[in-house]
Order: sequence, then C-alpha cells, then structure tokens
Amino acid sequence: MNSPKPLIMADQDTRYRLVVLGASRTGKSSIIHMFLNGKFLDTYKETVEDLHYREFTIDDKTIKVDILDTAGNKSKREREILFNFNYISSR
Repeated sequence: MNSPKPLIMADQDTRYRLVVLGASRTGKSSIIHMFLNGKFLDTYKETVEDLHYREFTIDDKTIKVDILDTAGNKSKREREILFNFNYISSR
C-alpha cells in the first residue's frame, strides 16, 4: 500500500496580489479589464475600489491572482485598504 505523498511547497498553488495605483482618470480600470477580458473599455466609470480574482494555469500549475483596482486618490481610506491588502497577503 502506497502512503500519501507529502505536499511540498512546489506542489501548492501560487497566489499573487497586485495593487494597481495611479492618478484619477488615467485608465487603470480599463487596463485591468483589457488584461482580464481582452476588451478595452473606452467609457469612463468612476472607481471606488474593485477587487478582481482570476486563476491561470501555467506549466500545469495553478496561479491565483487578486487584482485591487484603486480609486486613484490618496485618501485615508485607500491607504487603509492598501495596508490591509498588504497585511493579508503577507500571512
């Protein structure tokens, strides 16, 4: 009877967190939409904050990606979001 193979780090899925920063009305959301959906948005909709999630398979490995689309202002709320997003991703 074969015993289960121990799970090593190389066998685990990989997760990345990406925060997109930039000035207001510069196309951050449109670039993210193009990356995720293959279509560029040329209409403007003000972003408060959006979190996108996708899984990609590369060389038979699953890559999980969280993308935080920020509002483009440097408000206290945005700094809190970035801090918390960083804190969560470092656990």
